[in-house]
This record gives sequence, structure tokens and C-alpha cells, in this order.
Amino acid sequence: MSNTRERFKLSALSLAILASSASMVAYAAEDDKKDKEEDTEVIEVTGFRGSILKSINEKRNSATIVDSIFAEDIGKTTDQNIADALSRVTGVSIQTDDGEGTKISVRGAQSDFNNISLNGVSLTSSDENNSVDLSAFSADVLSQINVYKTSSADHDEGSLGANVVLKTARPLDLKNDRANITVQGRYNEYADKYDNKISGSFSKKFFDETFGVIFTAANETQAIRRDEVGSSRNSPYQVLDLYQRWNVDGSEEPVARDMDGNLIYGGDRVLVKNDLTYSLKQNQRDRHTLTSGFQFAPNDSTNIQLDLSYSYQQIIRDDHRIRTNMPNIFNGKVDEINLTQGQIFNKDDVVTVVPVPGWGQNRPPQLDENGEVIYFPTQADPQEDWWTVDTEMRTLVKSLNRFQQGQLNRSQEQNETTNKVATLTLEQWLTDSLYLEVKAGYSQTEFDVIDNSSVSSATWQMLHRDELKDVPLDELQPVGIDCTTGDCQMVVGEGSFVRTPGGSQRGRPTTTFIPTDPYAQHLGGLSLNDGYTLDTNKSLYVDLDWDVDFAGITKFETGFKISQRDKDVHRQNGRFDDKTATVFDPVTQRPITSTKLSTFTINEVMDVNQSFPYDDWMDGLVAKDSKYSLGFVENGWPLIDARKAFSAVFSLPDYRLVTDDSQSRQTIQDNYSLYAKLNFEFLDGRLTGDLGTRFVHTEIQAKKGKSAINFYSGDGIFDPVSMVERGLFTNPDIDPNMPECPNVYDVQTQSMLIDGTGIVPDEHTITDIRTGEIYSAGQTVPNQYPCYDPRVGERSVNVNGQNQIEYINYDQANSNRGWWWGFRHADNSTALDKEKYLRTYDSEGEGESDIWLPSLNLNYQLTDNLITRFAASKTMSRPVFDDLRPGFRLNENVWGLSQSNMTAPNPKLKPLQSKNLDLSFEWYFNKEGQLSLAFFKKDMSDFPENVRELFYYRDMRTAYDTTELTYEDLLISHDETLSADAPIVNDKYSAEDNVYCMPNRYVKGQITSPMHLGCDEVVVEFKVNGASTRSKGLEFGYRQTYDFLPGVLSGLGMDFNYTYAKTESDPTYLEITDSYLDGVPQKFTPKHSANTSLYWQKAGNSMRLTHRYSGIQFVDRLEAGRLWLDEKSQLDFAFNYKVNNRISLSFNALNLTNVDNRIFFTSTEFDLGDKLQNADGNYLDSEGQVISVSEDDATPATWDQIQSSNDLKGKLVPVLFNEGNPMEDSNVTTKRTVSNYKTGRQFRLGIRVNF
Repeated sequence: MSNTRERFKLSALSLAILASSASMVAYAAEDDKKDKEEDTEVIEVTGFRGSILKSINEKRNSATIVDSIFAEDIGKTTDQNIADALSRVTGVSIQTDDGEGTKISVRGAQSDFNNISLNGVSLTSSDENNSVDLSAFSADVLSQINVYKTSSADHDEGSLGANVVLKTARPLDLKNDRANITVQGRYNEYADKYDNKISGSFSKKFFDETFGVIFTAANETQAIRRDEVGSSRNSPYQVLDLYQRWNVDGSEEPVARDMDGNLIYGGDRVLVKNDLTYSLKQNQRDRHTLTSGFQFAPNDSTNIQLDLSYSYQQIIRDDHRIRTNMPNIFNGKVDEINLTQGQIFNKDDVVTVVPVPGWGQNRPPQLDENGEVIYFPTQADPQEDWWTVDTEMRTLVKSLNRFQQGQLNRSQEQNETTNKVATLTLEQWLTDSLYLEVKAGYSQTEFDVIDNSSVSSATWQMLHRDELKDVPLDELQPVGIDCTTGDCQMVVGEGSFVRTPGGSQRGRPTTTFIPTDPYAQHLGGLSLNDGYTLDTNKSLYVDLDWDVDFAGITKFETGFKISQRDKDVHRQNGRFDDKTATVFDPVTQRPITSTKLSTFTINEVMDVNQSFPYDDWMDGLVAKDSKYSLGFVENGWPLIDARKAFSAVFSLPDYRLVTDDSQSRQTIQDNYSLYAKLNFEFLDGRLTGDLGTRFVHTEIQAKKGKSAINFYSGDGIFDPVSMVERGLFTNPDIDPNMPECPNVYDVQTQSMLIDGTGIVPDEHTITDIRTGEIYSAGQTVPNQYPCYDPRVGERSVNVNGQNQIEYINYDQANSNRGWWWGFRHADNSTALDKEKYLRTYDSEGEGESDIWLPSLNLNYQLTDNLITRFAASKTMSRPVFDDLRPGFRLNENVWGLSQSNMTAPNPKLKPLQSKNLDLSFEWYFNKEGQLSLAFFKKDMSDFPENVRELFYYRDMRTAYDTTELTYEDLLISHDETLSADAPIVNDKYSAEDNVYCMPNRYVKGQITSPMHLGCDEVVVEFKVNGASTRSKGLEFGYRQTYDFLPGVLSGLGMDFNYTYAKTESDPTYLEITDSYLDGVPQKFTPKHSANTSLYWQKAGNSMRLTHRYSGIQFVDRLEAGRLWLDEKSQLDFAFNYKVNNRISLSFNALNLTNVDNRIFFTSTEFDLGDKLQNADGNYLDSEGQVISVSEDDATPATWDQIQSSNDLKGKLVPVLFNEGNPMEDSNVTTKRTVSNYKTGRQFRLGIRVNF
């Protein structure tokens, strides 16, 4: 059925026990089966102590393992949204945003795989997948929360962790009519703003209590200031080679110091933080919630209930950021590395170094007064004082650099989430033993991005890197990051800078980043995004219960469910593109790099009406060493006005907003389920339980999807296959009859195309190489191909004297093949125009699945107060919607050695499954005491995993009219014998199909390297079922009121629970690298978590001190590392004072510990140069054998011997830097902070009036 019904028929013994203590026990069951079953006595309870009693008895009388929270526990505490309230339940962990709970994980199952329902209807979600954001609902509207840890056949499917059942009040179940209002004032010490909350509830019964209505509403506002220090989330660290540094005299310069100040010389590899960002987020959350219930019970056999719920949440985010990035000194690049004398990074260059006069200026080498050549730079930068390595972490923790740059950014977003839930329930006794329940449900979540913009600055146009080369050390202000104290500090330049026309010493910059100077920065980038998510769920449940008394069987239950869920996601990402065709300098005839955005300085787009608002910004998050500039931290920087920035860009005559909606999609799930269940009772009622099974059929329709191929978008890209076909490499040695291409080597004609579309520029003529006809300015020149271009093909050779050229070789010492001279031969099929470089195709898909879900629950009463429970079940959860979406996305990669990449979700994914075992013991040792211990084990399987395979793909550059394309039609099996200059012939295509593969393409200066005429390789990442995860653990709970203490102390009590959960997935095999990724824990599932509530209640007054602890949690797996959320402890306090029977006052203090929310990084696959060795330190090959000096000399080879032999070096086996799991090993470092934020303490003062 749609909802777990708490109509667990107690055994006779249980009833006797409860009856004997009815005056002391608060039992809050609904009015089940009126006059049809023997009911326990209902006693009214009030206050938090009463809610604890209700929870105890709900757990005791349940047919499964369940934990519950009741109204007093929800509405009068510091947990004022549902996620925060659920965090107090054993086995439940939450994710937070801006200090407020949002999503939950249960027993190792992340938020996408838990079913959450409101009044029997599964809630929809605002994100792209299945996770429900519970912060959108005020906790005031609920009367009860049940978390069902074990499953029965009548439970709704869809959860691997728990079924979370939310309920609003039923008016006829309330003893008295209700009318109250609560007004609350709020203050956040960080934001320094006052907010409010107003809530109220009204209920009334009519017509001799056969009809009742209830309305509950809440309106609340909350301002948040969030100070955050962070790094790039997707790539926070990378490997850096500590380059060796040499002087002209052959002496070696140190590159860094260790944490004790000892010098370090180059040659090793370390990890380095890519960037550092300081952020000031000023956010606003406004939430409105309304629920109504209409109940009609005309007789004892009929009950009709209509529940309507509405919630609206608006979140406004305003994020000011300042950031500095490591210079590009990776993968052998030394252009931006700190200076050495003569810029020597290879000892072999010491004796061959050529004097560089004035950094490449065309004049003879400069001499000193003694006639000696002056080598530039004349003095090395003191990098050993600028860089510090933590050798234990193998991490560069301090990095100051001459050429490191920075930027300012402002991101703004407004989004709105609307939830609508409606439930119509009919409960009807057809006979004395036959019960029918019919429930129709509707749930819809609409998420709208109203405004999402980002504006960032840059400095490259103002603070040129080349100008920094000549700045002497006594004037230079290096920029970078210093994390030597544990907390990081951003190091920037200060002062002001005014560029002098023509460039003089006075107008020369002394640093690459001055955040406080708006004239030293210009606009660097703008983006504008929007989108929506519409998630709709319609459902119908029919359940039939038949009370019987046969061979221990007490009840037979059966029913079915029909539901449809429609998830429509639209995303449109836009960026301002000011790319234009390459322009050449009229003097040098080389390309000019320019951008229109850089014409606007930050001074022109400043927010003149807003100054930096806080003087305690980043306190406790970053280091504030006074030896570095602190002006931007203490006084702020020029804040960007996004409206001014966009207005400036809109004023440009040819601006372009390039949009991409290829991530939009729609997926529809049609779900059908049927169940049967037997309830039984044996051993004089001591053993009770149920046995059943559920059949689930799911159909997937992935509609309205988009596939996309994202080609390289710039100009100056070359297709070697086309170049060969055009004859450019057919030099006289190959074909003496091939004519030479027209000579167009000047600035105005060098970019003129000669393929039949080129137009002769003014004051020029072009002679046809075949007819001799002369074309003048304004005329179109006919196609001149094929022709030989000596500036492109002079150094080209054909392979083995054959016309089939596989590689185009080039002597890199020859500069004739400059790409600017060959620019007219470039491939323009994908250049500059979005319609060319971003190709989108309509896509759709479908899938279906069937699954059986058996379950068994046993409850055995060992003694009057001791119950043990056992459960075995199989549960399922459907894949997240993002994995089911249709279509693919292929990104052409033309840089470096990396292949192109493609992602391909899979609508045919099967449901995820879990086989569950549970065992619990519950001891109710006195009237208000409970001790419980539960063990659980889950074997979860069929998790989607990424399988990576290597393919080629079809050449779609000129297929502009293609509107539909599947990845089956796009991909070509990888076969190294295929060539891009011939039709594909394999088991799929014949030569007559005329299908070609996409060739390798080369960007600009890359054409000076050998060019391969093969097909472009693409690494395709498919989603398939296969990964498994195991979760096991225990839950401990203790509740007791210490009413045996004297006097006022008798109001004391404790509610404590602890959860241990160990989760781990299977290792993931990487086919391309023939290696495995270690298994990881489930996301946001701490191994250790605990909740403690110390409370006192007397005469309607109460105090409650709550503590919530969660251990380290796994967050995400990156390409070569992992992200973890550090352990957290939060302390809250609530006080309620009863003025009289109508008025009460409340005071809440939240986050008294001002908790850090810190994410850190560990390495798993970075290659820091370690090689496989045995215990004796000898190097081993891939077979585990010691690498010897030679075949004739079995002596183990030393490192120097290996380095001098290419054959021996090829035998070395890399050992990746895998630091392990900090959840399992306390020795794993947790020091590499990726992000950390604080939101400050919050205080709330309220008054409640009952009418």
C-alpha cells in the first residue's frame, strides 16, 4: 500500500501488559478499526516528555523496526525543518546547506535511494535526480514522522535505506478543537539581521464530530551570511614537478624549504593546491507552508480524508569571491615559473645557453663593463623562500610566484521551489472482517531558476606577464598561497597601478593581482543561466485486509499500486562569447589576441551603492598573518555590479550570448505493483510477524532528450586529411607537376581562403595558378586546390615512398610551418558559430524491469518487557533520473595527448536491489525507559557504474541537416588499421556507405608537430548495472525520564542514540588502464554518529540541550583522489516557559559551537614518481622480479643505473600515491582543506498563544 499502516494487532499478552500500566503510558495511535479491534487506552500527553513516551510506545507496538518523532518533538525545538528533525533518528544522517538540513541518508543508502512520503504519497524532488529537499517544508505542519527501517510487502517500494512516512494531523483524531498562533523573532549573528516566523493552526469538528477540518500555516524568513574558503571542487590538487633550477655557472639553485626550514632541491613531485578562493555569501531563505485536512466519518465503518499541502521556498544567493590560481607550470611548461639566472631548468643547457638579450628583443647581446655577456634574468627569484613543502603530506603548502594571477567574481541566483501534495483516502469496513482502503495521490515539485548570473574579472590585459619579468625583487610583490600554519592565507599585491601609454618604468606593474584596485582589472567573463525542473507523481493505491483465524494466520492482506512519475528537466547555460576571427598584426603579421570584454575596467562596473559590509569576515577560517597584505580581508574590495556589467556587454554592437540547452530532458516512469501478505501469531501470542511478497513492474520512457557533439569552437584548427587532399604536402619530390599555391603572404591576404569562397582584399590582386587569370579587389577567387604550399609542406615526407601518407613529419627547428602562414588552409567547418561547433540531436529511449520483493518480519516477546525482532527482506530503488536520461554528449578534445570524451546515460538501467537482514533487541525497563540495540546488514547490488571503452566516431562536421542521432549510429569500433582518409569498412559499414571517421585535428601551433592521419579516439563512459555495495552496522538507543530523583530534578531525562555504519562498494575496473579503483563508502554516511538530548520538564516549562555528532563522511570520488566531509559536532539549546494555559514563551539558540563544515582531499591515484620496490629497497618489474643491471649481471640495479638505461627505465612499475580511507585509518591526513564554511550562531525568541 502507499503508506505503512500502524494497525499492528497486539498479542493478548502485550495488551495485558499495556493495560496494567495504562495510567503511566502515553499511547498515541490513530483511531484504527473503530470497535473492530480491542484498543489500548488513549492518554493525552503534552510536552517533549510526552512525545518521548509516544515514540517509545510506537516502537514497542510496531510490527517492524521503526523510529518515530511526534508533534511536540518537531514543532517546539530547534529543528524547524523536517531534515533537521530526522537527524535525531538513529541511522539517519543529513546533508546541510547554509547550516540547515536538506537531504537525508539512512543506513548507508544515500538520499536518492530513500522513499519519503507525505500522507501516503511519495514526494517528488526539485533536483535532477531523486533526492527530496526537506528544507522546503516547515516542520510545524507535521504531527508525526515514522522511519521504517525494515520492510513489509505492503510498504511502498523504492527505498534501499528506509521508508520515511510524514503525517499531518487528522481533525477527528484530536481530543479538542485547536486554535493557536506562534510569532518568532530571529537573529543571525553573522548576517547581523533580524528575521521572523509566523505560524498557526486551526481545527474544528462539526456535525456531532463526524466532520472535521484543520488548517496549519507557517511563514518564515531567514538571512544567512556564509563565510567560506575553498578551492576548485572538481580538481582541487594536481601533481607538480619540482623543476631543478641552475645558474649559468652550473650551480644548482634550491627550489623550496621543508617545514623545518631545510633546503629542498628539485627532481621530486608533490601535490599542489590549484587555487584558493575566499567567499562571502549573503543568502536569503523564505519559506511558506500551508496544509489542510478534511475528514468525514459518517459512521464507525467509514472514514474519508482529504489532505492538501502546499509549500513555497525562495532562495536568493549573492556570492562575492576573490580567487588566485596557480600559474601554468605543469606538464613541463616553464613560461610562468619563477625566474632563474638565464632561465636554465636543465643542467645540460648550462654550457649551451644562448644569451637572451632583453627577453627576445632584436638587438645584440648586452655586455657588462668588463665585456662579459649579461644573461637575462640576471638574478634568480628566491623561490626557496617562496615555496614550502610539507614532506609528510608530500604537498606544496606555500607557493608564492612572480606570475600568479587572480580574479574577482560575483555570482547571483534566485530560485523558487513549489511543492503541491494532495491525498484522498477512503477507509471502509465492508464486513466485520474485511477492510478496504483506497488512496489517490498527487505530488508535484516545480523548481525554477529565476536568475543565475556570474561575472568575473581578469588581469591579463592590465598586468602583463611579460612586463613582470623585468621587475626587480625589491619592487616585486609575489602572489600566491601560504598554508604553512594549517589555515591557508591568500597572498596578493597592494597599492595602485596606472598604466602609462607606451609603457614606462612608472607605469610598469609590480605584481599580477591587486584586488583592491579596480583600475588594475577588467571584465574577464560573463554567464547567464536559467532552467526549471517539473517533477509530477500521480498514484492510486488499493489495499484489502481480511481478518482470519486459521492455523495461526490472523490476517491476509493484498493490494496494488499504479503510479506515473514524469520528470521534465530544462537547463539552458549561456555565456557571452566575444570570439571573432583571428586578426593579424600589420607589422609582424602574427595573430593578435584581443577580447572586447577587456575594454571595461572593474571601475566601470563597480557597485557604487554597496561597500564591503563586515569587519570580521573569514575569522576562524583563514590565517591572517600581518606580513602579508590584509587590506582586502579587513576592508574588502571593489564589489562588482552585475547589472552594470551586463549593460556594458549589451552595449557592444556584436555581442553574442551563446546558449546551450543540450542538457534538457524528460523521463517518464510508469510503475505497477501488486502484493500479498500473511500476518501470523504463535506460541500463545509471544511470536507474531508477517510473510509476504511484492511484485513491481516499471516502464521507462526517456523522452525529449538531447544529444550533443561539442566540436572545438575556435578558428586556426587544421585537418591533416583535408590538407593532404588539397595537395599541400605534395612537394616536388612527390609530384613535380603540382603547382604552388598563390603567394598571399601579407597581413591582408594571408587569411584569405583559396577554396573558392575567398574574396580579394582591397589594393591586392591574386593570380589563378592554373589559368593565369588575375583577380582584383572584391572578386571571388576560384578554388585553387590542389596546390603545394612550401610554408606548410616543405619538411613533409611520404611514408616508404607511398602516396598513402600516415604521418606528416616536421623538423621542429624549422619555423616555416607557422600556423599563421597556413591560416588560409584551416578547417572552418566548426569555427566560431554555435550552429557549427555545437550540434544537437533529438534523442529518446525506453526500458522496463520486473522484480520480486519478498519479506519476513518476526517479533518475539522474550519477557514482559523484552522484545526481539528479526527481519529478512529484499528491497529496491529505481535508478536516479539523470542516469536514465536519453542522449549522449561528446566533447572533441584537441589539446595534448588526451582523447575526446563522451558520456552516455542508459534508459535501460535496471532497479537497484538490496538484500537485508535485521536483528534487534528492545528492553522497556520501566514506564518511561527504553534500551534498544539493532543490527543490520545490507547487500546492495546493481548500482550503476561507469564503464569506459575506446571508440572512433563518425565525421559529422558537414552533416548540418541531421536532427536525430543515436550513439549506436555515431560510434565506430576501435580498429587501428582504419584511416580517416578512406571510407570505413567493417562489420557495420561497407565502402558504399561512404562513412568516414572523424580525423585527428590540430590547433594552431600544433601543426609544427607530426600529424597523424588516423581517426580521433573518444573515450566513451557508459552507465551499466553492476556495482555492489555492502552496509552493515548497529544502532543503540537509550531513553529515560529520571522521575525517581527528588524535587525539581525529577523532571530530568535523556534521549541518546548512536549509530555505527560501515559501507563500502566493490572496486571499479578501468578497462583502458587495466586497473582498479578502490571501493568507496556510500556518500554522506558517517561510520559513527550520535545524538544526545538532555531535557528537563516541569509544570509546562522545559529546557532541552541537544548535541549532534557525525564522523567523517565520504563526499565524492575525483579522477585521482577523494573528497571527505570532516567530523562535526553541533550544540543547540531550547527553552519553553508556560506563562499560563494560553500563553507560552520560547527561546532557541542554534549552532552554539559555530561548527565548521569542512571538506578535505586525499590522494588515491596521483603519480608522485614512486616505483615498486621490495623490502630491501630493490626495484621490481611488473612480474615482481628484481630489476638487474643486465641479463648477464644479476646485481640489482641502482636508481642511477636505471635512469641511464631506457630499457631498465621501461621496466619500472609506478606506485600510485594512495593515502587510504580516513574513516578507517586515523593516520590518513585530513589537512588538505578543499572548502570550509561557517554560518554563525542563530537565536530565536517566540511567543505562542492558544485560543
